[in-house]
Amino acid sequence: MDHAFLTACACIVQLSELLNMRFGSAGKPHPISTSTQRIFAYHNKHDYEQRDLEIGKVCMLTMHLRDIQTHDSELLAHFRKRAHRVRNWEEYFGWRMEVNVAATLSRSGVRFCKSESPDFTLNDGEAFIECGSIHYSSTRPKGETIIRKVLQAIQAKSRKPYCQEAAALALDATNIYWAIKKTGDAIQNTELRQLIQVLLDNGDSAFGSVMLFGYFMRLDHTFESDYLRIDSPQIASSLKALLNRCFPWGEHSTGVAWSPHQG
Repeated sequence: MDHAFLTACACIVQLSELLNMRFGSAGKPHPISTSTQRIFAYHNKHDYEQRDLEIGKVCMLTMHLRDIQTHDSELLAHFRKRAHRVRNWEEYFGWRMEVNVAATLSRSGVRFCKSESPDFTLNDGEAFIECGSIHYSSTRPKGETIIRKVLQAIQAKSRKPYCQEAAALALDATNIYWAIKKTGDAIQNTELRQLIQVLLDNGDSAFGSVMLFGYFMRLDHTFESDYLRIDSPQIASSLKALLNRCFPWGEHSTGVAWSPHQG
């Protein structure tokens, strides 16, 4: 039995303990349970590419929850309770993005607390982060509609009261990156950055920063979470300083071979 599969089995056991959740139980399958079951299904079909994508997702979730547990056991309890309340994939994607951000903040040493609308309050109110996700429903995505989907998601959040220069918007765009690859269109991060920058520059969104997150697998089958950060010219200095610490600038080539259909 190969090392990746054994690692997946260990992660599933840890994940079950962290969330106090049994996977594969009767009833409507939980999104996390579905992901764990896919690992075994793909393994039995010898589809190791798709299996390793699912392993990456499950193991990264386990790592993020461990980071949160190390920082604050009460915060882990909050996410555990929320996980049990997840009823569908849409709710799961939002929960998963919050876990990702909470894990990063936990590792950074920044003071923060879990709040609602926006999702995180940093340094006693100096800055804020709101989370969300973008999911493309069509099985035949087109480049123009993908771009429109991203901009619409940002504009929808921009109508909320928490949209301000001291707040950052963090969106899981894994499915968007998958859709872009599926279309074969040459939509690059530079194009996404330029379009979102125009939105912020024109004042169509008052967010101080927008970050698009995605999960990717490298050519060597290592799994990672990357992000594209676009700051408004009006970004609050307090938010910029905190983002530079937690979500610093800098892009690198991931040697990406695959992006999962969803995060």
